[in-house]
Amino acid sequence: MEEVRHATTSRSSVDENRVGRPRDVEHAYLGRRSLSACTPIPFSTLPWQPSPTHPLERKKTWSTGQVAMLELSPGFADPNWCERSHVVLVLSGALELELDGEWVALGAGEACVVDPGTPHRARNPGAEATVVFVISDVSGVRG
Repeated sequence: MEEVRHATTSRSSVDENRVGRPRDVEHAYLGRRSLSACTPIPFSTLPWQPSPTHPLERKKTWSTGQVAMLELSPGFADPNWCERSHVVLVLSGALELELDGEWVALGAGEACVVDPGTPHRARNPGAEATVVFVISDVSGVRG
C-alpha cells in the first residue's frame, strides 16, 4: 500500500521510495520543500483583507486571486452581478446564489459550479458568518 502524506510534508525522507520522482520545489512562503505538482495554499496563515466592494465581506486570496476564501457576514447581499465562472464550496454557514431570477441555497459542505457567462450574485441569509472556498475563472469544469 502506498504511503499517503500531507501536502506540506518534506519530500527528502520519502523520495527514495518513489519511481520517477517529481522534482522538489522550494516554497519561500512556507520555508519548506514540497511537490511541484501539489502546491500548498497557506490559508491558515494568510490575513483576512477587507473587500473593496462590500463592507460585510472579507477575503483571503492566494496568488493571482483566482483561489480565495471569503467570509460573508450576516446581512451580506452583493448588489453587483458577476459573470465569471466559479467552483464554490460552503465551509460554514449558508449561502444563496441568484441565478436567472431564482435563488439556489447551499449549506455547509455543499458545492456548485457556476458556468462562465452566467449572471449571478450572492447573499448570506443566515444569522452567522458564512465561509466559502472559491476557485474563479475555471476552465474545463462544467456545471
